[in-house]
Amino acid sequence: MKQFYLYQEKNDFEVWEAIKNSNENAFSLIFQHYYNFLYNYGLNITSDKDMVKDSIQDLFINIWKSRRKLGEVSSIKFYLLISYKHLLFKKLKKKKRNNEQIQDFSSGKTPVEISVETKMINQQNNTEQINKINHNLSLLSKRQKEAIYLRFYKGFEYQEISSIMSLNYQSVRNLIHEGIKKIKNNLNNNSSKTSNP
Repeated sequence: MKQFYLYQEKNDFEVWEAIKNSNENAFSLIFQHYYNFLYNYGLNITSDKDMVKDSIQDLFINIWKSRRKLGEVSSIKFYLLISYKHLLFKKLKKKKRNNEQIQDFSSGKTPVEISVETKMINQQNNTEQINKINHNLSLLSKRQKEAIYLRFYKGFEYQEISSIMSLNYQSVRNLIHEGIKKIKNNLNNNSSKTSNP
């Protein structure tokens, strides 16, 4: 546990360099630190839990095998997400899974909902308000939900999200702006209808 905090004090560049120099402890700690993050993101792409887990394992195996050839990385989290998303979609395409196995962000309760609920109702335990937000989130497009998820739940910057989603910077800003605007407008409209029967 002491060594965990030691690596927490180092920046991503230093940790990545340690991995490139075959430091197994650094590699193991990065795996443990980002496993749940990658797992939760994977479940937003496919419901196949085994594939999600296998893809994470494969990602880290590939990193370790090619560690001496790795380039510089300023954000490990960003690097892992882009690499993982690419690997997961490659596996889905290879196995020729049908579209039903690729979950829309609009189906089910995703981490986006948890994050936006928390931010928009200031962590109030208001079941009715939470249900309203859940409903309005389900009306967003898949792209809007993914962008909001990455921005508010995972804390990525707009430029990083543009790379992850293969969109330009302004398109990402527009997706998030329009998504939040749509949620707020729907909430306001519902509120008006309730107060003026």
